[in-house]
Amino acid sequence: MALALRCVLPGTLLMLVAPIGAFLTFTANPQSREVPLNSSVVLSCEAADGAAIVGWLFNDTSDLPAGADVVSGVLRIAAFQPSNAGVYRCIASNNTIDRQVSHQAKLSYFAQRAFTVQPADFTSYVLRASTVRAPAGFDCVLASYQPNGVRPVVGWEIVQSDGTREFHDPRQSGGRFVALQLDHHGYLQIVDPQTADNGTRVRCVATSSLNPSEMAALSDWASILVSELPRPDSLPVFSTQPPPTVYPVPGMDMVLPCSKTTSNSSLSIIWRESNATWSNNFFFWGFPLPLPPDYSIVGYSNLQVFSPQAHIGTTFACVAYNAEGLQSTAITSTVIIASPPPSTTPTYEDHLYTYVVQSGTTLSLPLGVATNSTARWLWNAQLVSLGSKYSISPGDQRLVIRDVQPGDSGVYQGGVQVTQGGQDIDVLATYEITVYSALNISCEDHINGTQLVVSCSFNVPVKTVQCSLNQGPFYVCSFPLLLPTTTSVLSLTITAADVHGSVATVTLTPAILDCDGVVSTSSHVILISCQAAFVPLRYTISRNGTILGNGFPPYNLSILTLDAGVHTFLVTATTGLTGASTLVTVTVPAYHQCHTPSDLMSSVSCSSNFPLLGAQCTIDVGPTTPCTFPLNTSTLAPGTHSITISSGILSSTASFILQGLPPLAPHIDQLHVLDKGRAAIYVHWTANTTLLRPVSSYDLQVTSTSAPNQTLTLTNTSYTLTMGVAQGHTYAFQVRAVNAYGSGNYSDPRTLTVPNNGSPIPWWVWLIVALLLLLALLLCCVFCCCLALCCFKKGKQQAYNVKEREEDHRKDVEAEYQTTV
Repeated sequence: MALALRCVLPGTLLMLVAPIGAFLTFTANPQSREVPLNSSVVLSCEAADGAAIVGWLFNDTSDLPAGADVVSGVLRIAAFQPSNAGVYRCIASNNTIDRQVSHQAKLSYFAQRAFTVQPADFTSYVLRASTVRAPAGFDCVLASYQPNGVRPVVGWEIVQSDGTREFHDPRQSGGRFVALQLDHHGYLQIVDPQTADNGTRVRCVATSSLNPSEMAALSDWASILVSELPRPDSLPVFSTQPPPTVYPVPGMDMVLPCSKTTSNSSLSIIWRESNATWSNNFFFWGFPLPLPPDYSIVGYSNLQVFSPQAHIGTTFACVAYNAEGLQSTAITSTVIIASPPPSTTPTYEDHLYTYVVQSGTTLSLPLGVATNSTARWLWNAQLVSLGSKYSISPGDQRLVIRDVQPGDSGVYQGGVQVTQGGQDIDVLATYEITVYSALNISCEDHINGTQLVVSCSFNVPVKTVQCSLNQGPFYVCSFPLLLPTTTSVLSLTITAADVHGSVATVTLTPAILDCDGVVSTSSHVILISCQAAFVPLRYTISRNGTILGNGFPPYNLSILTLDAGVHTFLVTATTGLTGASTLVTVTVPAYHQCHTPSDLMSSVSCSSNFPLLGAQCTIDVGPTTPCTFPLNTSTLAPGTHSITISSGILSSTASFILQGLPPLAPHIDQLHVLDKGRAAIYVHWTANTTLLRPVSSYDLQVTSTSAPNQTLTLTNTSYTLTMGVAQGHTYAFQVRAVNAYGSGNYSDPRTLTVPNNGSPIPWWVWLIVALLLLLALLLCCVFCCCLALCCFKKGKQQAYNVKEREEDHRKDVEAEYQTTV
């Protein structure tokens, strides 16, 4: 015997070598089963007759779930958990002769269950001497079980009074005892209860759908009690009945009245002709029975007979019964159509007919007479205006009302005078019309967890609602309706009937995989989320044949990778063996985003999911101009700005932020010593500002060899340094600009050496010298003034003396002349 040894890595397929043989077979096969949670599981798989390698796969993968271990071809799970549920496949292969065989087992789980609704004793009231029967029966509800597990089968164990024991499975039930199941609800329908059923006992039995021998839960026993006595509260009562005998009139139809009292609204009316049961208002589990062509039901329960002369001698029976499943003794009112006696003269009375009709239909109110005279019709005592709404048919003078609505309800009266047998006869007919809205069913389905839920609403009160799953038998249902967990396509048919006998039917195909796509404009992504009516092991999302991801939803897809417009994604969910797919259609809006590169703050770059070639741009509330990318925003101040980009019919608006920056370094353009006794230095600089780099102040840094360093905060662009300036020393100046966003760099240093021109004369010396010079100047002025005054006085005296001398000389001359003379 040869023995092969293999080294197995964790998480890989574990292979064991069996003895060599010539042919490959299994001596032990794993069996499918439904396992209670936290219980131990052993799956045996043994191969014989060959050099067989035996291994295990889980859901067609080589990775066994946590807690599963294989020893000598036997798979063991110590404590079964929901994650261990799935399909286990045992594979035996013979490498020598290239043969392989496999066998699989499906393990599902369930929690401990019990029936929350137990079947109660059921009493059936059998009709005496009647063949009209309605189905009735039991109901039981299994406690909620794990939705990821396999749905249990709710069947019925029946022990008849003679000891005969039967088990009815809803998957293969028939006969008078019909087992039905919807989700965890079990129903037992007893068709045509009989007195022989008295004493029969029934109970609900929940078993595994994989292994019927595994009992999951049992209900209490309930008994069938059959009585021939009617229930007092279910006895029908007639409000109107036909007369025992009616006589047809040539050319006139006949209406046989029959109705129930209001308190017995749950009772139904059927009509029988010659023991044949038919009515369009009698429902057997939601299905109307056909009506012969010579008859019509008007006013909900009145029988209209066309050409009654053709039915002379026919007996009709109006039967009232309880259609709720609890039968009662029927009451019958019979009428026979007979030929009138030869001596009888036809007379007509004003008969009241009650019609309850559905909105939107065309109503025809006959007078039941053939005449060329024109009838007069009144509605609520008002003459009917003929036109598109109302018309009177020639010949029989019936009133036709088109598209009746609830507002058309009321009393209609018609009258005409005809001549019969030489007599003038007034033919009158009164109709009390009640128009009700047509029954409409509105349904929607959604997935809650892994549970498929169907909700339906009705526009009018309904009497019965029944459902059929996958074209199976109908059963009484209510909403919200829980459907079984499945990966197969479901078809749900819902039939409802209202109190007026109107029937509506809708068929749904609930989505077992439901995905929605939402565009988030704030995060600029498409968010796709999914729910499945089963437990998927794997998801795949693709677009146009390209797989976008294999992870579990939700998915976040950037809209910048998709062009603006409608996009369709395919989402597939699988369980390993089966699965479902659905399409998700989303409309991606036009979108763009802009940002400012850190190295070029005055330039803005934009990207979009629509063409930018030839686009128009509007920044803030400015003018619209052709877009030139990157956008030049040097004229914009720091802060948030909006930009609208339009290209054809696509347009979007986004925002970008321009961040303010510290200023650039200023430039010192003037530096010299002022003529102030060589004790002052003047410095001037030029700012380097932009909108993004404003300047609010300056820092001037001064360093020297004769004084401590100092930094001055200034608001202008020049400064004169006077304090601490000394001859023969060197001074260095640097300046930087400051704003709300920080301080810029210092400018390049500029130096200046103050010339050495000897000891400087103190300023106060110069002041004294100036004062002395001023004093001397004042003294000089005073001296000059005094000298001038003296000279003035002396000159005046000399002139006076000269004048005196000239006067004396004149006198002397005159005297000498006198003397001479």
